Amino acid sequence: MTRDVIGERFGRWLVLSNAGRDKNRKSLCKCVCDCGTTAIVLKENLIRGKTRSCGCWNRDLVKELHKTHGKSSTSTYAIYYGIRRRCNIPTYIGYKHYGGRGIRCLWDSFKDFYADMGPRPSPKHSIDRYPDRDGDYCKDNCRWATRLEQNNNSHHIAI
Repeated sequence: MTRDVIGERFGRWLVLSNAGRDKNRKSLCKCVCDCGTTAIVLKENLIRGKTRSCGCWNRDLVKELHKTHGKSSTSTYAIYYGIRRRCNIPTYIGYKHYGGRGIRCLWDSFKDFYADMGPRPSPKHSIDRYPDRDGDYCKDNCRWATRLEQNNNSHHIAI
């Protein structure tokens, strides 16, 4: 007796109906993937687990593997990126005031920066090197501060 799989789920596939047989007389099923794609799939491939989606599963896995932090479009990332440029790229316009004076960014990755500093609290906040304005960018010498907070430290120049 042939197994009826209509209504069953195999990975991201939901079997909608039988779809006849292929040229080798193997049973076919009309399926819909969770992403909305419909396709005709070999029934035996569903049952044996040889197909789990229309391909979106693999695309999602690859996307997840290549996703580093998901925050590259945030202002927090833009601030980190700016720190790295002014400390590490001699052709960058502000390099002479930072990397050119020996100021280093001790965060090797945005992930490390974010773990230490967290998200930017508001659009009014920027990174303030405090207490040592001539010190490196690192957890012990940086804070999120508003322009007013930075200006209240008269010995400190905001960046």
